[in-house]
Amino acid sequence: MTRFHAMTAAAAVSGLALVAAGTASAAPVHWQRSVFPYGPEPSFCGGLTQQGVDTGKFRMVPRAGIGHHEAEGNYVETWTNLDTGDFVTVKGSYKEHTLHATIDPDGIVTALSSGPGAVTVYDSDGHKLAHRAGLTRAVYVVDQMGTPADPDDDVVLSRTPVKQTGQSFPFCDPIIAAIG
Repeated sequence: MTRFHAMTAAAAVSGLALVAAGTASAAPVHWQRSVFPYGPEPSFCGGLTQQGVDTGKFRMVPRAGIGHHEAEGNYVETWTNLDTGDFVTVKGSYKEHTLHATIDPDGIVTALSSGPGAVTVYDSDGHKLAHRAGLTRAVYVVDQMGTPADPDDDVVLSRTPVKQTGQSFPFCDPIIAAIG
């Protein structure tokens, strides 16, 4: 999961940041809807520009005195070569939940999350260029910025995949080949 990483991080920020925000009594258990537009921004694929929108839902489930996030959603992105105007569309879906979370004395949250996801890349005519699906486990590290009760200022310091299963492809390759 490559842009999938950023998408999942963005979608999970609102949920994962709340992991550190409170105890079991403060954590909501109902689903909250989210819409997260992003871009246009430079991408990690050869300077192409990406923009998109992630729509989904998340919730916090109290477990062992700390909220654990659950999130699911879909996203659609456009990746554009600004020099030529050529573009591809990336569509994906994901589900993710916290398996384990800890908070250190400095307010840094470390959470192991896992879930299935899929991503498909289409050319500008709608023809499928690549597809992958599988399960990803990742470790999120989030800084609460000294305000555990205010998740709005939390910063995702990193998201590191630790295990991936299923179909895969080097994410940038079909995009660069199509619009490079």
